[in-house]
Amino acid sequence: HDTVMSPASPNAADAPVAAVVLNWHGRDDTLRCLASLREQTTRPRWTILIDNGCRDFRGDEPALPDAGSRYVHSDANLGFAGGANLGIRSALDLGARWVWLINNDAENPGVTASILDDGGSGAGAAYLFFGIGM
Repeated sequence: HDTVMSPASPNAADAPVAAVVLNWHGRDDTLRCLASLREQTTRPRWTILIDNGCRDFRGDEPALPDAGSRYVHSDANLGFAGGANLGIRSALDLGARWVWLINNDAENPGVTASILDDGGSGAGAAYLFFGIGM
């Protein structure tokens, strides 16, 4: 069953973690966010970009930070919740045990390591872990 986990988190080396980035008419912000994920010292295993009812990346799929990552285009704007659920389903299909949603305008090199390695005490932001079968 699904549970919401506290910040006591896994180590990136042994945790299947996916970052979901939701885009809606924010191409420049999204590209900066993806670049920020590539610059992480500890990166999520997968990055999933949801192009939510817009054509920002249609025919111009962005370079995602990790092998096995996924670009998903939705023809309709599903809203934040619908787009996030599409991303979470994609993450689970890839085998993710941990999923977190990142705003497409976030640029935070080093936050992944902080969240995974020390439970987020250095992250300086609110976050929620979604654990599967915990």
